[in-house]
Amino acid sequence: MESEKSQSEEKSASEEQPASSAVTESQVAESQVAESQVSESKAESKAEEVDSSAAAASSQKSGQAPSEHVASEQQPSASASEVEQQPSESPADQSEQVDVQQSEKSLEATESQRDDISEDTEQKSEEATPSQTTTTTTTTTPSHERTSGRSGRSGRPPVMRRRKKGEKVSEKNVRIGFIGAGKMTEVIVKGLLEIASPDGERINPKQIFVASKSGKNHDHYKRLGCYTTKRSYDIFGRMDCDMVFLAVHGYVIRQCYKAGGIRPLALTTNFIPNQRHPLYILSMVGGVTLNDIKKTLLNPDHPEKYRVEMHRIMLNPSVAYGLGIGAIDVEPDSKHCAGIVRNILCRFCRLETIVEAHMDIACAAGGYGSTFCYYFMAAIADGAFKRGLPKNMATKIAARTLQSAAASIIESGKNPNDLRDACTSPSGPAIYGLHVLDKADCASGFAAAVEAAYHRIKELAENPPT
Repeated sequence: MESEKSQSEEKSASEEQPASSAVTESQVAESQVAESQVSESKAESKAEEVDSSAAAASSQKSGQAPSEHVASEQQPSASASEVEQQPSESPADQSEQVDVQQSEKSLEATESQRDDISEDTEQKSEEATPSQTTTTTTTTTPSHERTSGRSGRSGRPPVMRRRKKGEKVSEKNVRIGFIGAGKMTEVIVKGLLEIASPDGERINPKQIFVASKSGKNHDHYKRLGCYTTKRSYDIFGRMDCDMVFLAVHGYVIRQCYKAGGIRPLALTTNFIPNQRHPLYILSMVGGVTLNDIKKTLLNPDHPEKYRVEMHRIMLNPSVAYGLGIGAIDVEPDSKHCAGIVRNILCRFCRLETIVEAHMDIACAAGGYGSTFCYYFMAAIADGAFKRGLPKNMATKIAARTLQSAAASIIESGKNPNDLRDACTSPSGPAIYGLHVLDKADCASGFAAAVEAAYHRIKELAENPPT
């Protein structure tokens, strides 16, 4: 009997063990589900907090309340039981949130530093020397338009590609610079742009560079498409011009001597850099010799490093229409005058040879003589207009008359007095008119006008106009 009882007890115990194990497994599963729900609620609460904080930040920047925040205020408050069910954040979650905020701050600091570095790099690239910026040159742009930098926020001209040693310069890629932006620069630029070569080629506006410290007429040249600068040194540095016209008054050169003493100051803030290519300087400066100008441009410590060809020239305003008269201090067709110089000047004028010692009086007679001719022409037109001829026709007849008279002298090679006598008959209208001109001392007046212009050239070579 006792053995049967023990067997029955063991059997009941064995039956209870599976039931208890089943209960334990169900409890574990329920606890895992509860934990997963808690973790999901944590994630949702954290997401809501992040969204609300982002909305609050954006609302502070824009001055408007975030829509999520307003919606949360309008919703009824949660019950106490729901609040109790929400799990509190653990220290690990709080530290994780702090780490996220710190990483965001470090990212913003890194971005601001990167912006500062990019701005510094941009400014340094704008202020870099021509030799430092030439590495960014492109090869797809025509040679006269290639740049290795941009004009930048300072308004300075772009850095042009430096010429290679031995590179050939032609009318298609020559860079023509002007120091001075007055009337003569204006008429020469007009002639360069409008008058084509015998081959039909025209100068591109991007081949022309104008420097004027005061910025005078810069807007005019920019409208034409030319480059401008207020630094004369840019003509030889950043722009690397091949041919440079000096179109300033002589006192500008003299001031370099007065300020510097025995060793004059540089005309272009600093002596021009050593060029890899031939440089042609054409001076229209009245009253100043080439030797004096050379001392204000070239470094006297290294004169042998320059390949410069300098000339004094004279041009009159008619070069704007391709009808000008020009003079140069050497024979244009000789080896002393470079072919590129001769070809450019002959586009808009007929070149004559005049020694440098006579260049100032040639400027007075040829450069400013056009003004006196216009005066005489207007006087003839006014006389015809007074007797009833329409103004336009009177002006045209006066102009054609002077043109034909000038052509007669050039073609025949005769003296003007001989041609005047050939046109005068006894007791005719011409001699009566000449008699009136003699009484008015017209010839002496025109001769005195040329002399006055010559003396004024000399005065402006010493002192600025008052």
